[in-house]
Parts: sequence; C-alpha cells; structure tokens
Amino acid sequence: MLTRLLHRVTSHDWKDELEQSPSQSRRSFVRGTLLVLAVAIASNWIVLISTKPAVSGDALLCMGIARNLAAGRGYVVATLWRDTRTMERAPVWPALLSASAWLASGADDTTSVRVTAACLNAANAVLLFGITWMLSRDRRISAAAGAGYALYPVALTLAATGCAEIAYVFVAALGTLLLLRGGRAFYPGALVLGLTVLVRSNFILLPVMAGLAAIPMFRIRRVPGRFVAAAALFWLPSGLWIARNYALSGEFPVLSTIEGETLYGANNDYVASNLAVWGYWVFPDEIPGQTAKKDLAATMSELQVDRYYHRKGIAFLKQHWLGLPRLEVGKLIRGLVPVPWIPNWGSYCVFLFRAALYAAVLLSLRTLRTMDPLFRILVTGMFLVVLVTELVYYGTYRFTFCTEVFLLPVVATWVFRRDPWGYAPRPNTC
Repeated sequence: MLTRLLHRVTSHDWKDELEQSPSQSRRSFVRGTLLVLAVAIASNWIVLISTKPAVSGDALLCMGIARNLAAGRGYVVATLWRDTRTMERAPVWPALLSASAWLASGADDTTSVRVTAACLNAANAVLLFGITWMLSRDRRISAAAGAGYALYPVALTLAATGCAEIAYVFVAALGTLLLLRGGRAFYPGALVLGLTVLVRSNFILLPVMAGLAAIPMFRIRRVPGRFVAAAALFWLPSGLWIARNYALSGEFPVLSTIEGETLYGANNDYVASNLAVWGYWVFPDEIPGQTAKKDLAATMSELQVDRYYHRKGIAFLKQHWLGLPRLEVGKLIRGLVPVPWIPNWGSYCVFLFRAALYAAVLLSLRTLRTMDPLFRILVTGMFLVVLVTELVYYGTYRFTFCTEVFLLPVVATWVFRRDPWGYAPRPNTC
C-alpha cells in the first residue's frame, strides 16, 4: 500500500505534465524559472555578503578598461603601455563590466566586479534551466540542472573572484539556448555563441571541433550549408575584433596580445620541474633568468612583446620535446582530475563537488548519447577545445569549468530517468 501511495504522489503529476496543454506548459516553465532564479539570487547574495576573496588581477584589469569605456575614453587601460588602445584583453567581459561602471560610478572596482559577476551567475542558472527545458520539456529535470548550477561551489567561487569564465558561460549558454530553439533563432544563436571567443580566445576552434564531433552523426551530412553558415556567423565577432587589431598593429591575425605570454608561461623549465606549478602557468617574470616585462616594454610594443614570448615558448617546446610527455601529464591532471592542489579546506570542499560531478558525468554518458544531436555536438566540441587548450597551454579547472557546467542537463536527465517507478521524460521534438 505504501508503495502504491508513493507511486501516485511522485509520478502522477509529473506524468500529467508531459501531456499538458501549451498554456499549462508555459506556466510550468515560468514556475520553474522563478524557482531557479530565486535559488540563484539567494546563493550568490549569500556568497557576496559573507565572503570577501581577492578579486583576480585580470578582472581588475578588465574593470579598468570598463571604466574607460563608460567614460568615453575608448578601449584603453593603464598598463606598461599607458593611454594606448589595447589588444591584450578580449572585449566582452570589459563591455559587460562597463554597464556597472556607468550605473555605479562611485563604487570601487572590487565591488563592481563582484556584483556584476554575481548577477551574471544568477542569469546563468536560469539559462541552464532553459537549455535543459529545451532538451527535456520537464520542469523537474530542468529545475535540477538550473538549481545545481546555482549551488555549484566552483561557479560561486569564480563569480566571487570576478573570473571571466562567468561571462563565458553567459554568452555560451545564451547562444546554445537559441541554437536549440531552432527556427529563426538558430542563426542569431550561432552569432551569440561566437561571442565566446571574445571572452576566451581558445574557443575560436569550436566550429572545427564541433565539425569533428559531428562526423559520426549522419544528420549533419544532410545540412552542410547550414553548418557552414552557422560557422561563418560564429566567427564574425572574432573576425571584426581581428580586423580592429589589424588596424591598430598592421599585423594579421591578432586575436590577443597575451597568447605568447600564456604559451611561454606554461611551457618552460620552471613549470616542467617545480611540483607547485607543474602543468600550470606562471608569469614570465617568475621564470629564472627571464628579462622583466617592464624592461621589454621600454623598447618593444605590446605586440612585439607578445611575439617575443611566443618565440620563447616555441623554442622551449622544440628543445625539450623528450620531456614533454611528463609536462603534458601535469597539464591533464591540473585540468581534468579533481585534485585540491592548494591544501586548505576551501579547496577540498570545491574539488569534492567537482569529483562528485565528474563521477555523475561518467555514469551518465549513455544518457548523453540519447539527447539532442546538436547539443551533443556542441558539448563534445567544447570538451575538445578545452582538451587542446590544456595540452598546448596549461591545465586549470577554470578551463574545464567552461565545459563541465553544460553537462549538468545530462546528469539531471540521468538522475530522473533512473526513477524507481520507471518515469522517463518525453524526447524533445523541437
């Protein structure tokens, strides 16, 4: 009798939800959205007022650009090359920060960065709810994915420190949602998804990696023209940024002037032999025997310094190719294995949640194969981009975060499809 009662309580309403009218479906969607939004606002607000972690240097640098944008001084920042238009940082995160710089001009940089990141993080939870809704049309699964993101300690930590990955998830999730919506939203979705490159430059490879992921899926072969058009729209924002940088520097292509610094900082004797930074990245100034960047800037332009570091990184790779397997192992462990590299309780807590998520992802891979082919292509493409980035540059959970949050809909679907009474959501027919 108890089993029959539990069955009626837990399955009847949800089964009816699958057969509900369009108006009922809209109400269900709105209720789920409001629930996730409430959880996201509460969690981010609690973190915002209860913790004061150091905001990342990149965030403060982007905030400096944002204040100049808000004041009408253009895309400039006070670095080693003062009062010159910079190519160093991609523009989406500074552009989003400029809104807070304009609305709250009196606030200090740290507060502006953290509040903006918290707002975007709450919006990300709602977007994850929407993506899952497009895949399942199920409020229970969608709410689990959205609330899971809202409570995910890694996302809350990155938002509290103002990391650009929060802005990446915002534009990537919005673009993915539009792509899954299909119809007239498909091509705008590809354009919005292309803005991810102007947050994290490595994602310029996404169409290539998505194309590789689509090879086993026969459906993509029937719409090559649509795929090519979507790829062209994806690359349009980064193409315009490269054109802007060409006008400034006279060289092509220039997507960012920190690529060389990143390559050399991740491929040198120091990170290859020092366990504390093994497989990670350091500022080139921290490499023993390296000329200080400020001394290089005295005689070189921003782009020339970038090219100098790039040559140094390539030279190391050529000269130490026998030792690269050990360095690559370090990069993969740093990026893909949930090990608390910094021994403190906070890092153990965060990485414990990562380990739980990764275990659930491994268990739910069969569920991913049954989901929307376009979603599978995007997620697989994102993972391949992150994998290549970590092998060429360095490993960090921040790169992996850019992909792992898009696996929350998969995990949520897997959890509820394992309902003891055999409940399964209706396949997405959109």
